[in-house]
Amino acid sequence: MIMLGMIFAGAKWSEFFSQKRIYLVIFFKMVFVPGLILFALKLSQVELLVENGHTILLISLLATIAPTAAMVTQISRLYNRQPSYAASINMVTSTLSILTMPILIFFFNL
Repeated sequence: MIMLGMIFAGAKWSEFFSQKRIYLVIFFKMVFVPGLILFALKLSQVELLVENGHTILLISLLATIAPTAAMVTQISRLYNRQPSYAASINMVTSTLSILTMPILIFFFNL
């Protein structure tokens, strides 16, 4: 969280949203893959197999829809492998998760 706070504090928002490839990564990370997993969880009815199956699957979905970990940014800085790109993904996924997480949880609870 400290690392994420440092990224947010020194952020140039125009740089983060100006990279075009980031939108594809964000779409797959925050919408497409969680949507597929949500569809598979609902279709499989696997939550009926265990007593707390609904809660277990919700936790699994939360792990999937969570924003990119700050560790990715730290590792990219450590090995000097596009740290600004990793920080951009971290920033945008953290910001967009404010919208995507409640929506996907709502659909999970239907």
